[in-house]
Amino acid sequence: MKRTAAALITAAALLWHTPLYMPAHADEQAARAVLNGATLTLSGGIQMNFYITVDKGAQGDITLQTPSGEKSFSLLRLTAVGENENGSQYRVSVPVEPAQAQDKISVSVAGARLFKQGGKTQYENGTALFSVSDYIECVKNDEGASQSLKRLTESLGSYAAAVKKGSGDEEITRAKADYTAALEDYIRSKDTVSPAAIELKDTDGQGRNFTFVYGGEQFNAEFSYRYDGKENWRIYDSYKITNEADMIAICQALINIHTIRGRDLQSLRTPQDMAQEWKIHNRAYNMLSGSGAKTRCKDVDFDPDDQGKSFGDFILQYFNE
Repeated sequence: MKRTAAALITAAALLWHTPLYMPAHADEQAARAVLNGATLTLSGGIQMNFYITVDKGAQGDITLQTPSGEKSFSLLRLTAVGENENGSQYRVSVPVEPAQAQDKISVSVAGARLFKQGGKTQYENGTALFSVSDYIECVKNDEGASQSLKRLTESLGSYAAAVKKGSGDEEITRAKADYTAALEDYIRSKDTVSPAAIELKDTDGQGRNFTFVYGGEQFNAEFSYRYDGKENWRIYDSYKITNEADMIAICQALINIHTIRGRDLQSLRTPQDMAQEWKIHNRAYNMLSGSGAKTRCKDVDFDPDDQGKSFGDFILQYFNE
């Protein structure tokens, strides 16, 4: 089975005006098509996918004009990937070489007015323009995109740029290796656990000692009440868990039971913030050789005083104690 990395991103905004060559009444009678979004499939190469909803009964071709030439798809031969009250949704795809990442691909539907996502604004001259670089920029500016997807698209952009400018073999090889590693990380993140899947259980009925299951192994977690308001969670043998997305899911499960406060003792810590501290613990565990410090690092404890500390701060703390 091919592995893919894909996320739906709204096509880049373009200005619209009614085509002058088409009378208003004819334009109003033309079929409607809506470009719902674009995704990338990354599996051995780069493939750009466009999702277009067309009025039921519409005929004609969906045409993609690419740097490598024109590719047309007959609506009479395409199989719809979805149906709704507005029509049938189709997916059409074209391969893109890394050096072509910045080149625009034009999208048009013969005999139809092409609209942006939402169906209210029409594309100028019935043609949408979009590129792999546009997709990368959309992900970069999307606050809801995961960090693994942001790293993946950023590394893809760097690799494409290196190929485009004809960099030396060493630079291209390094950029491709970074991109491949980011792709693998993204694939692993899509296989993440959910907070419910870890089966978090209160073992003492006091809301202090818990167990959860990860990777077929049982782990222990402890919630500590503190008179000074610095309650914290501790996960024993946390060094065994290295997937960031899974760390976030586990932390979410913990704070679903007991929230914990940040350094200012006012704000609440987030799963993402806790996962960053966890990663620093793991890194320190792998680096330190002294049995005492190494033993302390194997169990992450989300102490409010440790929030926001860098790896360097963390190491200095352990060497100075």
